[in-house]
Amino acid sequence: MSSFAVQLRQLDSRSKAIAFDTELNVILDHVVDIVGTAVSESFQTTSGQPLRVFTGRSDRVRFVANSRVNSSNMGLRDVEISVVQNADGTAQLLQKQAYLTPSSQETVLASDPVVLLDDFIELSFQFANDPKLAWTDVWEKTSQLPYSVKISVSYAINGKERSIVKTTRFLNSVD
Repeated sequence: MSSFAVQLRQLDSRSKAIAFDTELNVILDHVVDIVGTAVSESFQTTSGQPLRVFTGRSDRVRFVANSRVNSSNMGLRDVEISVVQNADGTAQLLQKQAYLTPSSQETVLASDPVVLLDDFIELSFQFANDPKLAWTDVWEKTSQLPYSVKISVSYAINGKERSIVKTTRFLNSVD
């Protein structure tokens, strides 16, 4: 094989890696934006029970978020973003959501998940309670937003493992 052909393959391999990195960053920024729509106000279901504001584990987050209903009104939606492991060792990041109505804030998430990301090795969520950013894998304070959520993803491109970390802040949750 000529050295020119080798150079072209190397260039093609590098450009694919750059394109994948860019796409992954855009998708993770979108996930950060989705998580950033979580609301800190407390709500009650129609039966008078407090509605969970935010829960999280290393493989999923679920929260109540703002949602635009029309040009002048906002509503709420129940959002879950979760990691599903595939049989081939890769994983998918899925988003499910259901819109909450004023008459019934008890919902079941929509059955058709949207695939936000696939073909990665691992993705995890971590949560911090305050600006010191002591990270934990579980968020159990269901009536309170975490101060920050960290999303870490590892993936392989051209046989090399890489990772990206993104964080979001909920400054309104700090007293």
